[in-house]
Amino acid sequence: MKRSRRFRAARCAAIVGIVSTLWAWRADAASIGGQMKLKPNGAPTMGACTNSYDSLCPSGTCECQEYTGTLSAHFLGHSGRGTADLFFTIDLGAATSVPDGCAPIFGNGFLTTPLGDLTSNIMGALCDPTSANAPANFSGGFGIAPGGAISSGFGTTSGALNLKTDALSVTFKGVTP
Repeated sequence: MKRSRRFRAARCAAIVGIVSTLWAWRADAASIGGQMKLKPNGAPTMGACTNSYDSLCPSGTCECQEYTGTLSAHFLGHSGRGTADLFFTIDLGAATSVPDGCAPIFGNGFLTTPLGDLTSNIMGALCDPTSANAPANFSGGFGIAPGGAISSGFGTTSGALNLKTDALSVTFKGVTP
């Protein structure tokens, strides 16, 4: 009977140790996040963008749109403002329906942050408005490309595209493990 209690106590201690280690690892992950306010930089062009991740166009029928604007963000405990240039390839050939559907997007974000420059890879969907005068919605995820001010990170992103002004608002949040 004593061995059984000791075994249970050792097993509980091991589980507590594992959970504590995992919790500490997650607590050490630094948060990143912010918001971008962007305007189009020229008219969309037919074909994929040409930077890197934004050059994906699985269907072969795509358009490239560049946005430029401001960034208000926090990275690893540093808050501040910066600039953002986003390039999105919208895969029109893979849309769920035209019009009134969603299309896959692949993008690159080139950001000047409080910590320095970084590049992010973005993927998601851009969906037509669900009612008159509503914005088109964007949602997806991002990953930070190695080689910038922050070497890794990932998270979610969402946004709204005003179809009257073409202004794009993007929010992102994530972690750097």
